[in-house]
Amino acid sequence: MVQLMRMERKKLFQSKIFWIVLAIGMILVLWDIVDLAIETGQEMEMYEEWYNPELPASTLYNVWLGNEGYSFAFSVFYCLFPLLCVLPYGWSLSLDMKSGYLKNIAVRTSRKKYFLSKYLTAFLGGALAGTIPLVVDFIGNAMFIPALKPDIIYPYYTMMEVDFLSDLYCVHPLLFNLIFFVFTFVYFGLIGGCAVCCAFLVKNRILSVLLPAGVLLFFHYISSLVSYSVCRFDLSPLYCIHPTVVRYHSSGWILFGYMGLFVIFSVLVIELPAAAVRQRMQALSGMIGR
Repeated sequence: MVQLMRMERKKLFQSKIFWIVLAIGMILVLWDIVDLAIETGQEMEMYEEWYNPELPASTLYNVWLGNEGYSFAFSVFYCLFPLLCVLPYGWSLSLDMKSGYLKNIAVRTSRKKYFLSKYLTAFLGGALAGTIPLVVDFIGNAMFIPALKPDIIYPYYTMMEVDFLSDLYCVHPLLFNLIFFVFTFVYFGLIGGCAVCCAFLVKNRILSVLLPAGVLLFFHYISSLVSYSVCRFDLSPLYCIHPTVVRYHSSGWILFGYMGLFVIFSVLVIELPAAAVRQRMQALSGMIGR
């Protein structure tokens, strides 16, 4: 298992797709820093001449990509992140099936160990491709904008009392964001792992990668129609991982609910009955042989 993981990680970090996806995320981050951080920092210097500069209105904690919901970079990143998560390594299992590598590795190790190593590597690829740009954006914005604690006197924040971890956001905003970095790492990783699961169930390589992202985008669209009328909480699988409120109130139950669904789907695929696994493997072997 350890040797398998080492081989899969090597393939991940040698993959051009992983670095291209990471570069796309970094371009969006650079756009955000140039578009918002530098401009906001210059405005704060100008406002220092005022009697009441209202500095908390432009603190780091409502300007960086994870705490604002109106910039171009935000719109693109939180629309594309499902693709950024599945592309780094979601294609790997399908490629092994097509090349015949799956038949060779099947005689050297157990199916569960092989598939688990693929899943964990895809988890790592999706988590890194999505989380690294956000961490860089946070640090880049902090270079231009002071990390002033949000002041509830000013109406410049989207967080309300009913929102997930809103008390922590007001009292310890740095800890609030660090916690969400952990949530984001896990959430993005689970999406990346789901792409490998889809590759085991769907023959078409492109479809297996695009299916998880397509499903999330579909539910995001549906949520925009029903969220407010159903519960007044944002049901979007894209915005539930955003630390602060974007459209409607945020809920930890919705975030953890999506995580639970990703885990259940993955476990069901990994733990398929042995007979079904053998049948599926035989079908794949026959397809490769033809």
